[in-house]
Order: sequence, then structure tokens, then C-alpha cells
Amino acid sequence: MTEQIQPRRGQREHTRTPVIVVGFDASLPAEHALAYAAGVACRLHATLDVTHVNRVATGASLAGLAPGIVTVTELADDDARVAHAAAAAAAILDGLAVSWTFISRTGDPAVELARLAQEHGADIVVVGQSSQWWHRLAGSVPVRLTRRSGCPVTVVP
Repeated sequence: MTEQIQPRRGQREHTRTPVIVVGFDASLPAEHALAYAAGVACRLHATLDVTHVNRVATGASLAGLAPGIVTVTELADDDARVAHAAAAAAAILDGLAVSWTFISRTGDPAVELARLAQEHGADIVVVGQSSQWWHRLAGSVPVRLTRRSGCPVTVVP
């Protein structure tokens, strides 16, 4: 006779793969955050959504007032930043037994990371600590993300 083990009351069966959203801009704090998230993903057999968010350029934010203000140079710079971030993420994750995708969005990083976490049912969002002193006055992405996100946020120094 075989015995079946039933989950205890209050325990649930894990039927889906955990999802970890990582904010990544190829800065040193973002590299630390990605390395941390990759370690967690390996241990939990989770999927990583490595996300690069291009901030809206000044010209793009004024495009509604004066069409055509976004220059080709701004768009080329955005493409170069995305390509650099994708290559840096691949270099960090190369050789690790972790499933990951690279996602690029445009907008406010805190808003876009929170939105992506909600869309993908993320279990946690991981970001690097802001290294710019003026973020202490204006509000950093990690602080704004913590207020906005519907799941836990881990800030890696």
C-alpha cells in the first residue's frame, strides 16, 4: 500500500514557476542586483525577467507640445543603451542554470517595473541601490518602487 502525502492545512502546492523581475541598467549596483537575483533564481528554480527601462527623453516628453521634437540621436542613444544592457546581462548570466528573458521598456523605471511585476505575476522585484546623491532629495527608484509595487522589493547595495 502506498501512502500519499497531503499538504498540511495552510500549505499550498507550488504549481507555477516563481518569477523574479530585476531592474537592470548595466550600472554597478544593477550588476550586483542581477547577480543576487540570479543566485535566488537558481535556488528557487525561478525565471528572471531582466528589465531595462529607458527614461523618457526630454524631447519625448515634449513631443505632445511640439511634434517631431524627438531627435534621431536620442533614439539611437536609447537603442545603444538597450544593446549595452542586454550584452552586460548576458555576460553576467552566461553559464548559469537559470531561465531568463531581457525586456526593454520606456518610461519611469519605478512605474514600469511595478507594472511588469504585476503583468507577469512576479514574486519579487530586485533593484540596485541608487548611487546618486540627488536621489536622496528627489526620491530614488527603489523608494518609489517600494511604494508602488504589489510584491516585495529587494534593494541590493
